[in-house]
Amino acid sequence: MNRSFTWVEYTVLSSFVHLVAVAPIHRNEAVHAVAVATRQIGIAAIQAGDNEVTELCIRFFNTYLRAALNQSAPTFASVTMNEYRRLAIGALESRPDLAVEVGESLLRYGRQFEDAGMPAILGGGAEDVADLAIEAASRNPEVTRRLALLVVSNLLDLIPKARPIGFNGLFKAVAKFALWAIATDQGEVANILVEGIAAAPAAFRRSSARPDGSGAKRIVLGGQ
Repeated sequence: MNRSFTWVEYTVLSSFVHLVAVAPIHRNEAVHAVAVATRQIGIAAIQAGDNEVTELCIRFFNTYLRAALNQSAPTFASVTMNEYRRLAIGALESRPDLAVEVGESLLRYGRQFEDAGMPAILGGGAEDVADLAIEAASRNPEVTRRLALLVVSNLLDLIPKARPIGFNGLFKAVAKFALWAIATDQGEVANILVEGIAAAPAAFRRSSARPDGSGAKRIVLGGQ
């Protein structure tokens, strides 16, 4: 802090961690306010070119997610992940590396919540990553490609030990991402995602198809 002159920001963000820790489980609006304020600090730091404070905000977002995990508070995680994604969107043009880092964190913590018996957070985190990737397409296509590889890597890693709720949420986020890529002629990204979908168990592919047999199932099996 002495070297990087971040004492004020560190003190403020540390107080936010305390607020998250003492917030009652049903008061997720308090945690949402903390996440919004942290995003605003991070965006201001990005605009000012202050990498130290930007990375400090990234670390504290991860701290909030760990606190939510320790408190078994999935609603805290959901609102935090949403603002974390919005911070990553603000970093797309000047700090694309941070956007990918945020995507990695969202999936990593989503899987930790699933391991802790809160599987819905994995699907929510994956959807945040998909939305981030879609937003990145017009600003930094390389970020979109890297996030596509990231979600597929997580999908393939979970297949041998897939548990229905968490895996299904992740699979649906990948399917949504793939449908967008196909509809917008993002050929390389679409290929990455469709190959990942094809490796998923048939039961999950069927569950994501529409009743007439179209949708993700047709994309995977028919290549259309």
